[in-house]
Amino acid sequence: MREKDKKPLEKPRGRRNQYHPQYTNTLHIELRENKDDLYFDEEFILNTGPLRIDLLIIKKNENAVIKSGLGAFFKKINIWEYKNPKDSLNVKEFNKGLAYRHLYIASSSEKISLSDVTLTFLRYYKPRDLFKELEKAGYKIEEYEPGIYHLGMMGQPNIQIIVSRLLDSKYEWVKAISDKIPLSEIDRLASEVENLDRTDRKYAITVLEFVGTINEIEEEKNMGVIRELFDAKDKIEIQEEQLKSKDEQLQSKDEQLQLKDEQLQSKDEEIKELKKEVNKFKERFEQLEKKLGGIAML
Repeated sequence: MREKDKKPLEKPRGRRNQYHPQYTNTLHIELRENKDDLYFDEEFILNTGPLRIDLLIIKKNENAVIKSGLGAFFKKINIWEYKNPKDSLNVKEFNKGLAYRHLYIASSSEKISLSDVTLTFLRYYKPRDLFKELEKAGYKIEEYEPGIYHLGMMGQPNIQIIVSRLLDSKYEWVKAISDKIPLSEIDRLASEVENLDRTDRKYAITVLEFVGTINEIEEEKNMGVIRELFDAKDKIEIQEEQLKSKDEQLQSKDEQLQLKDEQLQSKDEEIKELKKEVNKFKERFEQLEKKLGGIAML
């Protein structure tokens, strides 16, 4: 399935999935400037067992520069694991993520090295105890941007932990996945929806509906009206695109007719030139006839 054909993930089917689809929807929005360079594979199944990666992002163009700081250190294969606000991120969960990384490499039909695969944990709160344990174990932790921590034992980092609560305001959609977001922020994000393209608007509206639900905001029901509004806007945009396409087709036909008219005009000019040549030959022929007639008289 092509990336542009994918639909935003809808309502959760269980506790594990309550937050995960919405995190994925926000990443579609946050990484939208590189949407042609990235492929999203949600709930990627490892091997044939029940183990699943929350999100697998494949960098289709390895030379592409990812503009969002959330993916600045992306390699070819990028594994994402989400942690709900109430879920812990401890050494056990960290090692489980590392195991997913190694299992992906081991089960892949392609030749992939450890340096080709990154691992990201996304969580609302900073895992302070985990950081202490990792530093003791020899990991070097660097804060790439507020809330974005790069980890590595040597050379280039290939693990990052993102703390959404500490992120810069430019990552507004990832930061929105919280049960502590004020109504004013939801209203502000709702006003930003119209600045997104049609696909990203669907992701955004689904996220806002979810955020309204987990914050138990009564005004969340108004998101249905907003969804209807933007659905209507989508239909108008589709109709405008269809009209534009028809207009381009008519313009193309006009250009073809104009070309044929020019060709006919050119042929008319050629015919005129040929007629001139024929008249010259006639005149020459008549002159020769007269000369021959004069010779015969002698």
